[in-house]
Amino acid sequence: MKKLSSIQVLRGILFFFILAFHCGIPNASLGWGGVEAFFVISSFFLTRKFLENDNIRIKEQFFHRIKRLYPPYILILIIGVAWSLIHYMIPYDIVSHVLMIQNFQWMVTKYSSAMQSMTAHTWTLSIEVWLGLLWLFLLKYFSRKHLKIGICFVGLVSIMYRTIAIIYNLDVYVISLCPLAHMDAFAVGSLLAIRIKELDNESSIKLKRESIVLSIFGGIGIILVIAIISSNNGLTMLEGYRLLSSSPNYLNHVITGNIYLYLAMLSAGIIGMLYISSRNVKEKNGWCYRIFENIGNKSYVLYLIHWPLVVVLKKICSNWQFLFIVVGSASIFIGSLYGVVVERFGQRLKNKQEI
Repeated sequence: MKKLSSIQVLRGILFFFILAFHCGIPNASLGWGGVEAFFVISSFFLTRKFLENDNIRIKEQFFHRIKRLYPPYILILIIGVAWSLIHYMIPYDIVSHVLMIQNFQWMVTKYSSAMQSMTAHTWTLSIEVWLGLLWLFLLKYFSRKHLKIGICFVGLVSIMYRTIAIIYNLDVYVISLCPLAHMDAFAVGSLLAIRIKELDNESSIKLKRESIVLSIFGGIGIILVIAIISSNNGLTMLEGYRLLSSSPNYLNHVITGNIYLYLAMLSAGIIGMLYISSRNVKEKNGWCYRIFENIGNKSYVLYLIHWPLVVVLKKICSNWQFLFIVVGSASIFIGSLYGVVVERFGQRLKNKQEI
């Protein structure tokens, strides 16, 4: 399956958005939205792969996902355990981390964990693994005829979950860490893949128009969120935007609490336009393009690595310029080194099998 280089470039850009947010760069308050965009991309490729292969096997795909996600994740867990022991804390929740169910633990304990300093960002992996497994079942057992309806229903369940949680004033951790709260991002990504398949033999103009409309609706939703936050707190739009850096500021209102949906729509619209770009342009020679494409290919490993580096280096210097440059450079270096090691190990394994 073609990787679509333009979307890999987007992945590279999203990594820097997340990095900027974690480094505390001024006005990078919505940098965390890159995670939601990653969910959209993940479901987009998963659904696209399914549509190209009717005989998709759930067990095979799930273990393929585990083999791809776990090796660098285990490295982070080792760092987390070491960090806990150095600070005289027992990493009692190592089992929940290994099973990637730390989300449910943190929903109750409000992110309290001996390993939290090093593993706070791994909540996304829990969603990627277990929501990804649910999606495989959905794609496998919903008939093609009813697939879109089923996906729309699942997305609606996600919106209803957030809405009910906010109405009953549940803790923000119960909303943000639960996989149910992010199913609409998966739904939007899947619907985009299905729509592209439907328009496969038609002009790309229609897809481009629909992608632009989707982006506009997502953008309007985000602006509406900022406007409501600003109005409720008697602030300017810029000041309201800055409050997006903390979930209690937006997971307290039915409209603002659905910012995940607006981000998913904006992301899907951009992905749709990038898909057209990747399909129409055979080769990209710009060095900047190739750099971001390469970073995008390593974005998962870079995402895992960057957080522990931010935590450690913040103890040395809290200057955001220093953190962004050093952590970004170190993450790319370590990610590249990891890629080389994995490639060589894979080649050796292949050579032994051939012998």
